[in-house]
Amino acid sequence: MERAALLTPMDIHVIRRYVQTKYAPLPRSRQAEIVADAIRGALERRLPNLDPAMKARIAGELIRRCVVQERREVALDDVLEACASVGWDEAVDLESLERWAEDYSPPGSWSRERIESKLRGRREAAPPSGLADSAGALELTVAPEAAGFAPPSPAWHGGAG
Repeated sequence: MERAALLTPMDIHVIRRYVQTKYAPLPRSRQAEIVADAIRGALERRLPNLDPAMKARIAGELIRRCVVQERREVALDDVLEACASVGWDEAVDLESLERWAEDYSPPGSWSRERIESKLRGRREAAPPSGLADSAGALELTVAPEAAGFAPPSPAWHGGAG
């Protein structure tokens, strides 16, 4: 099965709309917290089978970089880069990572060697992000616009983009 992304702007749009409908009576700040928790949960469920603390660190890095800063989909390459930036060599089983990568890409497109190279290349190309533990990860507890980021592009709210 081929999948282009683990989490897309449309996924986020669906989560936002669902929360806005189901939790309409709640304040917007509480709705934003629910959306953030749902996004984190959806992303963590789609990550490889890793130690829960490692999964949380990787999800935090992906949310910070892909969702909040760059406002784009989360792809398999992003997961590998996040693994490298949070210390993949300490806790990632390459065999399970290879199996997981095959589920999110065309068959045969990710060999163990290619994954190792991607992880090693990222680790050598850039210093670690500094996420020593999950406490250091940026938590998406409010909507990006509530945290002072520019309003999202129309694609993030399902409009033309």
